[in-house]
Amino acid sequence: MVDAAESWNRDVPIEARSARVRARVRLTRPGPNRLEVGVSGAHEVWFDGELVSASTEVANSNVILNSSANHPVGPAKRFEVGDAEPVTKAIDAELQVVDAEAYGTFVRFELRHEPHDIDLDDELAAAVEAAAEADVAIVLIGTTEETESEGWDRPNLDLPGRQNELVTRVLAVNPRTIVVVNAGAPVLLPWLDDVPAVLWWWLPGQEAGNGLADALTGRVEPSGHLPWTLPARFADVPVQDARPIDGVIDYVEGGDVGYRSWDRLERTPARPFGFGLGYGAWAIPHIAGTTWRPDGSLVVSVEVENRGDRDSRATAQVYLECVEPDPDRPLRWLAGFALLDVHAGQRAVTDIVVPCRQFEVWSEESQQWVVSTAELAIRVGQSSRELSPSRPLPNRDLIHLQTSQ
Repeated sequence: MVDAAESWNRDVPIEARSARVRARVRLTRPGPNRLEVGVSGAHEVWFDGELVSASTEVANSNVILNSSANHPVGPAKRFEVGDAEPVTKAIDAELQVVDAEAYGTFVRFELRHEPHDIDLDDELAAAVEAAAEADVAIVLIGTTEETESEGWDRPNLDLPGRQNELVTRVLAVNPRTIVVVNAGAPVLLPWLDDVPAVLWWWLPGQEAGNGLADALTGRVEPSGHLPWTLPARFADVPVQDARPIDGVIDYVEGGDVGYRSWDRLERTPARPFGFGLGYGAWAIPHIAGTTWRPDGSLVVSVEVENRGDRDSRATAQVYLECVEPDPDRPLRWLAGFALLDVHAGQRAVTDIVVPCRQFEVWSEESQQWVVSTAELAIRVGQSSRELSPSRPLPNRDLIHLQTSQ
């Protein structure tokens, strides 16, 4: 049998060029059984002595960078097993040893077995039928380590498979639908504005189930805010390809990284940077006062109001923005934030310290950070797009600003 962890096929000796893999699979369940082998690179694969797949295309580090090595495709075959006795099938493969440069050398032989034919249409129909009979439908969707991980880039922002279809079909039969997105990076959600509630689950650990149940039932409040911009369309993403050309990466966005590019290009995302909802109902925070410190930092007193009928947590965010366009600064950037637990129907005030570095730019001439001469204003809110009117900064000449070294 093949080790489920597949640690055996990694860190192959660097001098190796190919590997011979033999597997004997004992099928014990009567009925249709599907066997599949995922491979990377040049290969020949035989099922019971029959050549079922062959390729001379040599793989390299690209199969890591495009994630195909995490869930490789390969030949599959269906076998019928009778009631009398189990059947043993032989799989033989001649496989390329992939030299993935900094990612090491490895062989891919991912053996997959389905004890019955899975019909996705039947599975979707069963899910829709169950949702129609439920008081509330909860649909869990997202990515897996086969489509999202460290060390390689995703080719697109689409949800794998037919997950979007699942959501829309369930929603059509049950308007009381909650969608839980289990992903660590943005994915396109074309139905986002049609679903009553969407919870981003990030990458939950061993207490994932308990935590999700507590959040959905209101025992705890999901109060997180997006650390990136959620696009509505891939075409709106400011930087769609960051692959190096001749070994050089062109950072075309300059200092406008992430949400700053969305602001510069005046594009509307599905949800902006910093967006997040909880169980409270908030008025847009407003600035209660500002005070410069001798070290050049600015203390911004922010007042928030919970207009909801239950206690809740707010994330007050302070942004700086250029009054006039400045090539050395983004149009607007997050300068500080704070969490506030506020009782229902109450107000609370907190001080958010904006460090001196937020007012500085790097001087190539002096090779140090210097206070920018650009005219800045300050805004507060609950995301980069839900902000109070801009307010001029207090006069910085009232204090001595120290330049960071």
